[in-house]
Amino acid sequence: MKKVVACSTAALALLLGGGSQASEIRVGFTLDALTMDPANHRNRETETILRNLYDGLVTRDAQMKVVPEIAESWTAIDPTTYEFKLRDSVKFHSGDALTAEDIKFTFDRLIQEGAMDGQSSPRAGLLGPLKSIEVVDPKTVRFHLESPGRSCWQCCRSRKWSAKNSSKRWAARGWPARSTAPVRSG
Repeated sequence: MKKVVACSTAALALLLGGGSQASEIRVGFTLDALTMDPANHRNRETETILRNLYDGLVTRDAQMKVVPEIAESWTAIDPTTYEFKLRDSVKFHSGDALTAEDIKFTFDRLIQEGAMDGQSSPRAGLLGPLKSIEVVDPKTVRFHLESPGRSCWQCCRSRKWSAKNSSKRWAARGWPARSTAPVRSG
């Protein structure tokens, strides 16, 4: 019994910070990600890896309920317009604040023909009826849908690169650096 208590106490001490902390974490996958640019793939393994790097405006909890991630709140203005308020605390790893311009830039890359250095995103079809994105103010963005009836959540529920890459940093970086060393936030 004393052995069990001693082992349990040691394990608890390690869990509570009594042990040393690792400086890196390693995760094994059967395949590498094809790219670090979530707008430029249609691959399940790549999606699985990138989902752990990027946050979306919203996500789903364990009960599949839509919950905030980067968005602080959202409102359906009308059946084809959704407005998202961004959390103030979201920053890129560089320290720059995430703005509505960054959200617009990224979703524009996904839905506009030729917006990715002359090519179109293979993920555009996953965004359903998303027609355009409007910046209302630095912390507010509106999504305009082509038609009502289909949910806007498919447009922004996953950790798309959409909410991650600063528009000014993306433009300043050359290819292929943009697909191998993303600028992240969250």
